[in-house]
Amino acid sequence: MGIYADLKFIVINGNYEVAPGIELIPAPGYSPGSQAVIINTEKGKAVITGFCCLPDNFNPPESIKAYSPVIVPGMHTDPIAAFESAIRIKGLADILICQHDPSFAKVKSIP
Repeated sequence: MGIYADLKFIVINGNYEVAPGIELIPAPGYSPGSQAVIINTEKGKAVITGFCCLPDNFNPPESIKAYSPVIVPGMHTDPIAAFESAIRIKGLADILICQHDPSFAKVKSIP
């Protein structure tokens, strides 16, 4: 089995508390089984989106915001579920951590 030999998987359906202050929530639309992670911090709820997106998906330009509060990520298996997930996550997050945020490329590694 290689690297998976000693791992124990838990199949999760719905919300799941991993530990106090850390929760998994369904984030359907991008791909089957997509989940977001909510972490309660001193500065509020940090949400790791769990799907391919950029900060721009949650903060569209004013010209688009007049029609839609989010831009659905370009990659998805169900556009309606992807829209609903983006709306839900935007509403939950005080701190939004997008999977493909280009600013992550600027992070220096820890020596």
